[in-house]
Amino acid sequence: MLPLLLLLACAPSAPPSAPPSAMPPATPAAATVAPASPTPGSPTPGSPEDQAMVRAQAAGQAFGGALKGRMKAAMEAGGPPQAITVCSQDAPRIAAEVSAAQDVRLGRASLRLRNPADAAPDWVQAWLDAQGERPAQGLAPQKSFAEVEGQPVARLIVPIAVEAACLRCHGAVEDLDPAVRASLASRYPQDRATGYAEGDLRGALWVEAPVQVPGEGGAAPEVPSEGG
Repeated sequence: MLPLLLLLACAPSAPPSAPPSAMPPATPAAATVAPASPTPGSPTPGSPEDQAMVRAQAAGQAFGGALKGRMKAAMEAGGPPQAITVCSQDAPRIAAEVSAAQDVRLGRASLRLRNPADAAPDWVQAWLDAQGERPAQGLAPQKSFAEVEGQPVARLIVPIAVEAACLRCHGAVEDLDPAVRASLASRYPQDRATGYAEGDLRGALWVEAPVQVPGEGGAAPEVPSEGG
């Protein structure tokens, strides 16, 4: 499935279907994720459930790859302060584009939110609460299926680990560059996403894709905020 990783941290972040042409391919970024292993009771390959999970994986990879590209360019051009600006401004647009293209809802969430608008839906929050503050090692992507208001959906959670580069925006406050502290204070006055160490669990990327029965169409999903 994925060696999906997302730039969820200083830039936090699946393979079968092609992502939108505007999105660069996903490559390792500021967070790494172990590939998911097959689980008992997996849907039949090619079934509507399987296709929904494929969309969820593709959406996660498209989002991670596109955001990584923007973040990398920003870091090279202006360092962490510019990357923070890009993350706050570009992430919502990228999430909207990917969500519309793949007919999914997606977001990034954490026990220590940088942007309160990124609060997790209940099923993701339950996973975060169960993990707690811990190293990311040993965690793998989680796939499941549920029914929401009579609609079957595929659900994907991708753990995000803190890498060394992430600490420039998510490390101990006293270790952050003054320009980074000023940028965070300006854009995220309620920021709680600092104090991490390399290898910590930063949070998760989550994706929810409706299972489409043959003949049914999908409405454009509501896109949650992706502000950092």
